Amino acid sequence: MEDIAQYALDLCKDVDYADIRVENLKETSFLLKTGIPEIATFDKVKGLGLRIVVNGSMGFASTNNLEKPNIKQLVSHAIRVARTSKRLIKNPIRFSDENINIANYSVKPKRDPENLGADEKL
Repeated sequence: MEDIAQYALDLCKDVDYADIRVENLKETSFLLKTGIPEIATFDKVKGLGLRIVVNGSMGFASTNNLEKPNIKQLVSHAIRVARTSKRLIKNPIRFSDENINIANYSVKPKRDPENLGADEKL
């Protein structure tokens, strides 16, 4: 996933600021009616969110298609959004001076939910 984030960041070379978030989630959902399970879904979700600033104006775009041609279009779209919204803002966006940070976030469960059956999750 880091290679996808780096690819998107490399495409943002002409912007003033870029914030890229890539997520990889595994989800289990249940629908209960009067305490009785009716529907269970199991899903894997991947996505990328991109927030940029161009000349004091912000643009945002997101996708769940992580193919390189799509990411290239996504970056172009976010830049167009920022340039278009420039006409609507009175004060340009400015951030405080901070160090650049790269972070990974994960949660370690007491019991691995992937190893639990549906009955245990309910």
